[in-house]
Parts: sequence; structure tokens; C-alpha cells
Amino acid sequence: MSLSAEAQLQQLARKGDRRGYAAKLATVGPQWWFRMDLRRIAHYLEPHLGWGGPGLSPRLHLLAGAVSPPPFERGLERALRPVAAAYRLLHTTRDWDGAAMAAGLALAGVWDFGTDFDAAPPWMSRVEDLLSRGLCPEARAHLLAFLGLFRLFGDGDPPRALETLRAQSLAAHQAACPEMVLYGTALRALTLLLTGRPTEAQVVMDDAAVHAAGASPGSHARAYFPMVQGILQCGTGRPAEALVTLGRAASVLPTAEQPLSMRLQMASYQLMAETLVRGGLPEPTLETHVRELSLALHNRFHGAFLHFSLGTAYLRSGRPYRALIHADRGLEFARACHSRVPQLMNAVLRGQALAELGETAEAETHLQETRQRSREWGFGFFARAAEVELAAISLGRGNSEAARRLLPESGREEVLWTPFRDEVFQQTMRRKLRPSRAETWTAGESEATVEIRTLGRFEMRFEGRPIFDRRWGSSRTLALLKLIVALGGHKVPTAELILDLWPDSEGDRGYANFKTALARLRRVVDAEGRVRWIHLRWGRVSLAQGTVAVDALAFEHAARDAHRSGAPAELLRAAELYQGDFLPQDDGWGAFVRRRNDLRNLYVRTVDALGRACLAGADIPDPLDLLARACALVPGAERLYARRMELFLSQGYPAEALRVFAEAEACLREILDTEPGPELTALRARAR
Repeated sequence: MSLSAEAQLQQLARKGDRRGYAAKLATVGPQWWFRMDLRRIAHYLEPHLGWGGPGLSPRLHLLAGAVSPPPFERGLERALRPVAAAYRLLHTTRDWDGAAMAAGLALAGVWDFGTDFDAAPPWMSRVEDLLSRGLCPEARAHLLAFLGLFRLFGDGDPPRALETLRAQSLAAHQAACPEMVLYGTALRALTLLLTGRPTEAQVVMDDAAVHAAGASPGSHARAYFPMVQGILQCGTGRPAEALVTLGRAASVLPTAEQPLSMRLQMASYQLMAETLVRGGLPEPTLETHVRELSLALHNRFHGAFLHFSLGTAYLRSGRPYRALIHADRGLEFARACHSRVPQLMNAVLRGQALAELGETAEAETHLQETRQRSREWGFGFFARAAEVELAAISLGRGNSEAARRLLPESGREEVLWTPFRDEVFQQTMRRKLRPSRAETWTAGESEATVEIRTLGRFEMRFEGRPIFDRRWGSSRTLALLKLIVALGGHKVPTAELILDLWPDSEGDRGYANFKTALARLRRVVDAEGRVRWIHLRWGRVSLAQGTVAVDALAFEHAARDAHRSGAPAELLRAAELYQGDFLPQDDGWGAFVRRRNDLRNLYVRTVDALGRACLAGADIPDPLDLLARACALVPGAERLYARRMELFLSQGYPAEALRVFAEAEACLREILDTEPGPELTALRARAR
């Protein structure tokens, strides 16, 4: 709230006007609650409580309950009775904002107790009723955030949670409430992570970070936001960063101001991050702290998280039997509190522990069931974790084809990352699976894998290790490889290579230069020449399919196959393979420039087709982030801006469509010295 409201309260306190003070506090206090600013509520409620006198009004009674420790000794049902009585009174008197505070306080109580999320649905129904009433903007944003929270952790329905949290974002921005922008964004990013969309989650968090400076210093949202940032880092393979971020989040508010649920979450996630960083058992003091907080107060929800973290630690320490015990205990807690998220994470852990114990048949059955449930419920993160474990079982049986079918995009690093396994395991899996970005171009099996990256930058690896500049010897050796890739990588005529690289050499001299460069190129990978990764046959040069993976060739084949089939999922997979322009630092040969332009145009057509498919109702993830990335890579592609505008308009965000138009207008003027065409202009008119 504004400083003027606080100044009025201070003035009333100095005058000793108890009635006026109570009336003003009852007006502004709920607004602070909707902004999660319990520090301010406690500060201004204290003088009123100190005066004594008549009982509190329903609103003040709720404010007092908001800043009081939860009565865990009474149990959740008894703790919610006075809140329900206040809600009925406020609802009867049509005090919608007061009733909204009661509903939010009840859901906060369900969350804090962590004993039974089945207590939430009646209050969620009341929230849905209140959202149809005349609420203030802050109350609307606040209730939508709590509704999204319980649709994720209570109902276990990520798609509905995302739908709710998108509406919450709009309401928070309309209310100009930075606290609710931060809290709602944190919940939305967490939901996106659990659906298997970590990149989109990070973009959402990055966009909202600017609002942290405008949030009230005492708002709990300022702590929840970096906490979720730490979870996101932990869930995407950056546990060391997560430890730092979580430590910062824990220091935003003094411990005395943190509700038990926040302290439990902080401690549980720090326990998980430290487990991943250490690769084994965490510090005993940290484990003891989480046990005391969760188990002593029968908080089953966070108890399930505790057992997952401990089980993962024992798993990484080579003690799968202990991991299995913790997984079973975590499942017991998760089922008792009726939350699908800890249930699925412990289910994956249980399957992996069984596999480590050699019970592969039981592990496979269990993981297949977990994968199916995860997919049905919309938790792509856990489905992918189960698929990684199933692929590991298949690889252990020598069935690499079955493993590849489970992980068709395994060339992308984030696909194989899972907190259930360490980096050594994941590197081994990558080598065995072979990066999928070349799967449509390579075939067969090879112990020696050569990876050539040309999109965005040049890099070459042999068996996962980079090949450094000093290995090339001559610039012509490196240029020869790049030219082979630029010309298709398969059956490239030697005459064409010689003409491009040694245009002034005649006959036998040019061919001798070529043979010398080719011999050096073969030794770049293996000095003794045992690895046959490049062939010269009948005057044509080819990279060995099945041994060499080339990202540019993989993208080209995947994109052309996707355009032939028209399948949106294939278009999406192809678009994700394009990581930047082909050899962006190399302009010495016309073949490089031609190849760069061809691949860039193919990428634009692929992303454009993906946008059109989404507009036509295809069941694929929202491609707005992919389109924005495509515009950054190819800023002069007018059709990509048009697809973004159409998607924003179809979702009911005309302001965002106009922002995209302004971005397109600026780029087209700067890069092409031209104005937006008729398609963009017509879309701007629609947005207005």
C-alpha cells in the first residue's frame, strides 16, 4: 500500500483513535495480505492488539491469524474452522475482498500444514465463486495464484495450473502489483519445469525479474521468486548455481518472518542441491534440520521431498537398497498427503533403485507405469526421467534401438539430464545412444563417435572430448573439413574441393595438395589413423555415416522430412536442432555463404510452418518462445513476426502483438532499410 495509508495509521495511533485505527487497518490490511506483506501487517496490528478492548472484526481477526504461527497441535481441520466462520460472515455481508482474504488464508493453511491436500478442493470452489464477484485487482491476482498452486500440487493437473497462472499473470500486471507478478511467475515457471519445458520456464523468470525491485521489502514473494530460480537451476543440471541462489533466497527474509512451509521448502531444496553437488550424502546437520521441521510436525508433503533427496544421495553413494527404502517411504508420505508431484519423483527413484539392485524386470514394469501416469497427468519432467531410466535398462541389455526410440531427441543435453543420475552415467549414455541430431543422417553403430558442430559456431569432438586448434596444423586442413560439410558431407567430388581450396594449382599438384590435407584431416581425430571416419572412394569424399554426427546435416534432413510429413511434432524437433547460422565466422568461400543462406531459409520455413500449425489447433507446446528465438537469429524474417502477432492475438494479448510489431518495425528499418509489409500492417490494425 501507499505510504499515505501508513501515515494515516500512524496519525490515528498518536491520537489514540482506536476505532478509526481499527477501521483503517481493516481497510488496508487485506491489501497487504494480497501482496504477501506480512511484515507490514504484523507491524501495524501490534498497537491495536495492545490496546485491548472489544473483540476483533472479521477482517482484523483474519489479519491476526495471518501473522500468528499455525496451530499445528490442533490439526488442520480444527485450525480451519474459525477461518470458515469468518468466510461465511464476510460472504453473507457481500464483503468480497474480506471473503477473498479468508479463502486465501485457508489455502495457505492447507499448504503450511502439508498433511492433506484433499482439504483444498472446497476452498478452491469458493475461490472460483469469488473470482466471479467484484474483487479488487490485487485480490483477483492473489486468488488466481493460490488456485494455480493447488491445481499443480493438489489436483496434480499442470495444464489447468498453467491456464490459471496465465490468467493470474494478466491480473497481476493489470493490478500493477509486483509482488503478485513475482509469486505468480514463480509458480508458472515451476509448472513449466514439471511439464518438461525448462527453457520456457527460464524465459518467464527472466522477464519477471525486473519486478523484484518494486516489491515490498517484507513480501514473501521476494523470497519465493529466487527460491524457484534455484529449483529451476537444480532441475536443469546446475546444482552449484542452485546452492548459491537458494542461499540468497533464504536470506531475503529473517528466519522469524518465514512461515514454516517456506523454511521447509528452502531446507528441502538446499538438501537436494547439496546432494547433487557433493555426488553423495549431504551434511548431516542439513538432513537433521529438514527432519526436525517436517517429520516432527507430521508435514507429509515435505517429508516426501526429504526422503526423495536422501534416497538420491544414497543412490549416488552406491547404496541402492537404502535409496529404495527412502523412495518407498517418500511414496507413502506423498500418497498420504494426496499430492502427485512428490509421488512421481519418488516413483522414478524407486524404479532406478530397483534397476541398480539388479531387479530389472520389476524396475521396467514400475518405470513404464510411472511414465504412463506422468504423461497422462501432464508431468513431462518425470516422464522423461522415467524414459532415461528405461533407456538405461535397454542399453544394459544391448538393445540400443529400443533406447533410441525412448529418447529420439537424445542429442540435446537437457534431454538426458536427470537428478537421479550423475554426469558419468549421462556421458556414457550419450556415447551409446549417439546424438540424435545426426540420427537421420548416420546409421549403424560405432565405438568411436565424431561430432561436428557448425550451427552457431564450429566445434569438433571425438568420443566427447574437444579437438583443439593445435591439432589442425594447417588452416587448409580445417577448411577442407568445413567445405566437405558445406557440400553435403556425402560423395563430394574431389575436383570441386580442389577447385575451391587450391584454385591456382594445376593438375597433379592440386591433387597432391588435396591428398596431403586429407591425410592430415584423418589424423586430427586419431594420430595413428585407426578410426575410419572419412572416406575417399572413386574420386568422392564422404564422412562415415554411423561414426560422424553433423548438426547441420541432421537439421537439414529432419526439417525436410518434417515438411514432407507435415507433422507438427517433427517440425518442432527439427526447429530445435537449429542452434544458429552455419559457420557464421567463415565467409572465405562461396559454398559457406550459400549453405548458410539455404539452411537459414529452411529454418525460417520450418518455424513459420510450426506457428501456422499451432494456429490451426495442433497439440504442441506454445511456440512463442521458439518464434522469438527465431526472430533473434533471423531478424529480417517478416513472416516470423507475423506468426508471433497472430499467436498473441489468438490468445487475447493485443498489447503483446503490438510490441512484436514495434520490434519488427525497428529491425526491418535497421537491417533492410524498409517498412513492415501489408501482412504485419494488417495485424497491427487488428491488435488496435
